[in-house]
Amino acid sequence: MERRAAIVDAALPLFARKGFAGTTTKELAMAADVSEALLYKHFPSKRAIYDEILSLGSRRAGTDFNRLARARPSTLALIENIHFLMFWCFMGRPIGRERGYKGYFENMVRLVLNSLMEDGEFARSVFKNVLSNPLVGFEASFKAAKSAGDLVPRPLTSRNAFWFIQQVAFILAATRLPQKPVQAYTVKDAEVVRLAVVFALRGVGLKDDVVRTQYDPKGLNRRLSGRFADRFSGPKSLYSEQNNNIDANT
Repeated sequence: MERRAAIVDAALPLFARKGFAGTTTKELAMAADVSEALLYKHFPSKRAIYDEILSLGSRRAGTDFNRLARARPSTLALIENIHFLMFWCFMGRPIGRERGYKGYFENMVRLVLNSLMEDGEFARSVFKNVLSNPLVGFEASFKAAKSAGDLVPRPLTSRNAFWFIQQVAFILAATRLPQKPVQAYTVKDAEVVRLAVVFALRGVGLKDDVVRTQYDPKGLNRRLSGRFADRFSGPKSLYSEQNNNIDANT
């Protein structure tokens, strides 16, 4: 298991940098400091390593998002869902995760981008597997907000609203990949997150007075960090995690 974990850990940044098609098994073996024969002993193919990265990434992200999906559907749960996503994508880590998570998240974003330039299979799997449970929670809360009269009537389905927000969040993450961010915002990071969330909330039709009275980004950071404190930790590798301090004030 330890050797297998080392191979996956070494493969993630390599696939992220070169894509699936551009990475050879020889390069994977060199990165993991093993022979190609030993590589094949643990994984029957390059695709098997790629699939393992997706499987482990899906389980980790699913663990984070599932806690939101289990919340009682409501307007506030809808706001929490969107805030959590925007924070994660712009800051490169979920609320409550330590900063060491950022490199892992960035590599996963690069993997999706490379997949989009190839056959799109990895990206499709991420959107299908990682986001399936968050979609269920989002749709339930969207429906609850609509029933409460908190949404402006418009021809927008909850599913389309979810994917529009996901795509905005993904682009935010992608523009943060270079060492020098592509977008030079004129406000601090926390304010960018707040503005992106307000933009998304208004986009799905949440009424201005509801946004004004129910969206409290600092309060959400504290509450969500406290809720997930015993769960969110910075991973040593794709296979193991360790406890870390929580930064609830970012």
